[in-house]
Amino acid sequence: MSRTWLLFLFVFALLPACAPSTGLVSSPAAATDIPPTPSLTSPSTAIPETPSLTPPSTAMPPSVDLSKVDVQYSDRPDWQALLGWPDECEETFQGTSLHKPEGYGGVSFYKVADEQYLAFVTCTLGPYWVEERLYLLDDRTNPPTARHLTVPELTRQGSQDWVLHEIDQIHGLPLFNQDTQTLINLVPFRGLKDCGFFYKYRFEHERFVLEEARYHAECGGANPVLSDQWEIVYTRSTATVSPTIAPADAALKTGGPYLMYKKNIDQHEVIIIMDADGSGRKTLPLPAGAIVSDLAQAVSPNGKWLAFHMGSAEERTADRFSLTLNLMDVATGQTQPITSLLSSDYPENFRRAADEFARQGIVIVEGADPSIVASFLQEAFISGIHALAWSPAGRYLAFAGQMDGPSSDLYVYDTETRAMMRLSDGPEQIQSITWSPDGKWILHGSALTRGEGTPINYHAAAPDGSSVKTLSSSILDIHGWIGPATYLQSRATNGPAGLFDLRSVDIETGEVKPLWGGTFRSFAIDPENQRLAIDGFESVGASGAPALYLVNLADGDRRRIADRVSRVEFLGAGDQRFIYDTIEGDSRHTRFLMADGSTRDTGFSASRVSVSPDRRYLLVIGEEFKVYTVDDVLVRTIDLPRSAQSVEEVIWRPDSAGFFFTIGSELYAANLLAREAYRVDEGLAGDREFDYVWIGSQ
Repeated sequence: MSRTWLLFLFVFALLPACAPSTGLVSSPAAATDIPPTPSLTSPSTAIPETPSLTPPSTAMPPSVDLSKVDVQYSDRPDWQALLGWPDECEETFQGTSLHKPEGYGGVSFYKVADEQYLAFVTCTLGPYWVEERLYLLDDRTNPPTARHLTVPELTRQGSQDWVLHEIDQIHGLPLFNQDTQTLINLVPFRGLKDCGFFYKYRFEHERFVLEEARYHAECGGANPVLSDQWEIVYTRSTATVSPTIAPADAALKTGGPYLMYKKNIDQHEVIIIMDADGSGRKTLPLPAGAIVSDLAQAVSPNGKWLAFHMGSAEERTADRFSLTLNLMDVATGQTQPITSLLSSDYPENFRRAADEFARQGIVIVEGADPSIVASFLQEAFISGIHALAWSPAGRYLAFAGQMDGPSSDLYVYDTETRAMMRLSDGPEQIQSITWSPDGKWILHGSALTRGEGTPINYHAAAPDGSSVKTLSSSILDIHGWIGPATYLQSRATNGPAGLFDLRSVDIETGEVKPLWGGTFRSFAIDPENQRLAIDGFESVGASGAPALYLVNLADGDRRRIADRVSRVEFLGAGDQRFIYDTIEGDSRHTRFLMADGSTRDTGFSASRVSVSPDRRYLLVIGEEFKVYTVDDVLVRTIDLPRSAQSVEEVIWRPDSAGFFFTIGSELYAANLLAREAYRVDEGLAGDREFDYVWIGSQ
C-alpha cells in the first residue's frame, strides 16, 4: 500500500464502516466515549540506559537510493539495519502487508535539509489506518545515523483538561508535505471517518510541534461530520504551555543525549535534564543543603549517578562537623549516603598532628606554634575535601575523606559492590583528583598547607591499591591529558611571568618532558600529528604582544608562525589543524594553521569562534551567529533576541547538529536547520558560570 493510496483513502472519506482497529486508538464503545489513551498527568521520565539509536552498519546499504520517495519491499531489510526499528514493528508489517519484492516496502522519505531526511516506516497496515515509526536520518555523518522521533498527541481523563503526551509511533492516516514541512494526521474512530482526532504538526528544530488539533466524539447520524468541521480543542498560539519553555516536566526522548545543568527554583537548587533539542525535560530536586560544586565532576560518565556532599567541615556553619558523601540515582532521583568523611576526633586531630610535626622537627609554618600549624592544616583539608572524580566507565568514584584521620586521603567506591577502599596514606591533605583516560591511574594532588604560591605534590594510585607513584609538583592543577597516562602541567607565578614551563608527565615511566619553557597564554595540541600550537614568548616574563609558535613534540623543533596572536584552538579538520586570531594594524583576522605550518584566511573575522565536536563547523560569534563549514561555506545565519556580544556560554550538542547558549539568566537552543534560536529555560544564575554536563551521549 503506497502513500499515494493512503492519500486516496484520506480524501475519499465516505467509505463503508469497517471493524474496529486493534491499534492505539480503538472504536468507541459508545458514541460519546473517548478512546482510551495513556495518561500523561504523571509522565514517566526515567532516563533509559540504552544509548541513542545509531545504526550498526558502516555505510549506506547498497540498495539505498534517497532519490526515490518510496522503498521497495526487497530493500526493507537493509533499511531496518540502518534505521534500527524494533523486531516487533517488522513482525506486524510482515503479517499485514503484501510480500511482493518489487512492491511497496513500507518506508518513505522526505528531505528536510541538506543530507537530512524524514523516514516514515510502516509497522502495521490496518483496514483504514496505519501505524508508523518516524526517524530523522542524517547522511552528513559517516556512517549515517538515525534518531527515532516521537510525536505529541492529546489525552485526558474524564472531564479533565487536554494534555500533551509523546507517542513512539503514529496511528491514523499521516501525510507529510515536504514543501511546507507540515504533517497532518487523521485518526478516525471508524471507517466512515466522521469522528476521531485530526492533528496538524510542523517539523521544526528537529522535532514535530503540534499546531492544531480537532476532535469529534459522536459517530453516526444522518449527516456525517467530517474533520474540517470538528471542534478545535488545541492550537499552538493559545496553548497554556509554551512550546519553547515548559514550566513543568515534559517526557524525554529515548536514548539521549541529554543536557544536565543546575538551576535554582524558589530558592531550592535542582538538576534539570533536557533533550538535545530542548523539547523534553526532567527536574531532579536536590536535598536541602546538598553541595554540588562542579556538575561535570559530580556526574558519572554513564549518566547513572550524581555524587554530592551534605553537611560541613567548618565550625562557623549550622551543620558543623557533619560532612558526608552521597549518591543520587539519576533515573529515579533517589539518594543514598556512602560515608561520613570526618574522623571521630575531628577537628582536634589537627592539633595532635601539629604536635607530632613539632616533635619530629618538621617545619610546616616558619616560627608558628602548634595551634597556628593546626589551623593551616585544617585550611588545607577544607580546601580539598570536596574533591571527587568518576572513572571513565562510571563504575568507580574516587573521593577525598578523613575517616581514618588525621589527614584526608584518597578513597575509591565501587557502585556495583558498594565496597570502599583507601588508596593513600600520608600527612598531606588531598587537593585534587582526576582519572587517567585509560582508567588505570587516579592522579591526586596533596599539600600540607594552602596559600598563594604553595606547591601541590602529585601522586598516582592504581584503583585496586596495588601501586602508588610519586610524580611532580606544581602550584597549579594539571592542564589536561595528551595520552592514556600522560598529562600536561606548568609552573606559574604572579606578575609578568604568568604561566610558563609547560611540560608533559608520563605516569607509567615518570618521565617529565619539557614542551615550552617561556611564558604562554593559550595552547592547543594536535594529537594526530604530535604538534603543539602555543601563543606566548620564548622567554619567561617577556613583554609585548605574544606570537604564535608551532612545536614538533617529537623532536622539539619550533617555528614562529604569526605575531600579535590572541587565541589558538585545535580544529583538526583535514589539513586545517588549528584556528587562531591575529591583529594586523586595526584589523582582527581569524586564520587556519595548516598541517605543514602555512596559514590561510578563514574569510571571516570574529571576536569569538566555537568549533563543533565533529570538527566540521565553526560558529562565528560577532554581531550575530554565523555557522560556516571548515571549507568557508556559510551554512546558516541565526537570528538572536539580542546582540551576540551578550552571549556568555556556548554548548555544542554532541552530534554537532545544534547548540545551546546562555544570555544572562536565559538558556537558548539553536540548530543548524533553523534561522532562529528559541528560548528553552529562564531563571538561571546569570551572575555565575553555567554549570552543565552532557549525559547519555557515549
